[in-house]
Amino acid sequence: MTTSAGQLCQRNLLYTAITRARQGVMLIGQPSAVHRSLANTHPRRRFTALEHRIGHHTTATPRSRVAHPVGQLAWK
Repeated sequence: MTTSAGQLCQRNLLYTAITRARQGVMLIGQPSAVHRSLANTHPRRRFTALEHRIGHHTTATPRSRVAHPVGQLAWK
């Protein structure tokens, strides 16, 4: 881990990396990067264009998203 990739020093990303490990975890790098990640509890919105990529590669007609009462999205 390094502080030079500041946008990646987020608590949720560190949590995901650690919890997906199957046999063990070893963090290598700057201790300040770990502390910075743990302190950063406000993740930035990532613009991945995932929805566009999924829609672009499918032959199905576009569907609209509908919000469920619990806040999850469903395709309609």
